[in-house]
Amino acid sequence: MTNIRIGAFPLEKDAQTCFELPSCKHPGAEVEILKMVFRLIGVNYTVIDVWKEFGEVYDFGAKQADGNWSGMIGLLQKDKLDMIGLSMRISTDREEAVLFSYPTRVFQSVFVIAPPTFTCTRQFIFNAFSRTVWLFIVFFVILLYLSDLLINYFKLKGVHPDKPYHRLFLDLFSTSISLYNISARVLLLVILITTFLLSQLYQTDMYAYLSAPLTFAIPFRTTKEALDVVEKKKMYFAAYENQTFLCTQSICNRYQQAIKKNPVRRAFREKEVQNLITNGGIYQSTVDSALLPGQLSWLNEKQKYLIIRDEDAPSYYVAYSFSKKYKKMVDKFNSALIEVLPAVSLITTGHGYNTRKIPFEIRTTNPRSPLSINNHLWQLFRSFIISSSVCLIVFGLEVLFHFLRSFRFSKSYSLALFISLNFLTVL
Repeated sequence: MTNIRIGAFPLEKDAQTCFELPSCKHPGAEVEILKMVFRLIGVNYTVIDVWKEFGEVYDFGAKQADGNWSGMIGLLQKDKLDMIGLSMRISTDREEAVLFSYPTRVFQSVFVIAPPTFTCTRQFIFNAFSRTVWLFIVFFVILLYLSDLLINYFKLKGVHPDKPYHRLFLDLFSTSISLYNISARVLLLVILITTFLLSQLYQTDMYAYLSAPLTFAIPFRTTKEALDVVEKKKMYFAAYENQTFLCTQSICNRYQQAIKKNPVRRAFREKEVQNLITNGGIYQSTVDSALLPGQLSWLNEKQKYLIIRDEDAPSYYVAYSFSKKYKKMVDKFNSALIEVLPAVSLITTGHGYNTRKIPFEIRTTNPRSPLSINNHLWQLFRSFIISSSVCLIVFGLEVLFHFLRSFRFSKSYSLALFISLNFLTVL
């Protein structure tokens, strides 16, 4: 009687620890579906752990440069296996090497990253306004100051039309516009109104910033954005040793460009790949699209890794695969699989195998946080130091201009000017 050698390796939820044992009650979703089908067609089988038997680790199969295949597809070609007991992505290259059963599920390409950090660190002093608003305020202050200088200039020019420019420049910064009652009052009124409006807006925005929910900094949302991040070397792609990237023809070239600038970091074992992800890696995987609630979700209940789903990313059918010599067996398998297909969704979510992914909340549910001495008081003190430093610099400039203006009318200035002119005459 025919005995089908079925290869599999431990895979979370699909092939659990005891999957190769006939007495295992919860072998995993994929293995459980497989056993149901073989029970219907009445064919003997043996499940082999290819990790223990052949040392194959998380490698379904990739075509090598010499035309041979690695992983479990390679074991099929070497006649060490008759069937792969885990459904894998159907592709044109793989169809040339194996026979696929009917598709069992639809998987979508996703990215897995470490949980992001908050975008807001409660820097309420400067973050209350955007950079554009701050630039506008600085520009407005400079514009008011220049307006004041312009009014002073015309006043001095009217009073002293023949005064040299260097003396006019020194007098310009020490002259008030009190003689121009109308223009001075209009300018002062504009400054007061503007200051009042800006202060009210700043107070409102600062309170809103402190009480608004904290949001997470998601590094990218789409495949193109992920490639941009990798090209800029802010993150990198993490993968298993023989893993290839899934991409459409329109974007595969971008993958090559990004990888050329920032090479892929590969590992052999699951723990090593997890460490790469934790340290800033982007791992490409496939997840049953029926389990994904939206664009962002947690990978598992531990909420240790984040799934980013690009709505435009390609979807793939997955199916069991057989050696090319088992065409009749595939037909028999498919006839029984049709009867099991309606229960696939129940099996994949039964026995705690898979559950619908938990949506990732981009904002915190408890946004309010008390003011702290280390963070918020330090921001106020830092702002005070910066403002005081600016005032001291302006004060120093005023003292300098006053000294130069006073020195100009002193006897020392006249003597120094006389000596300089005589020295130039002698030269």
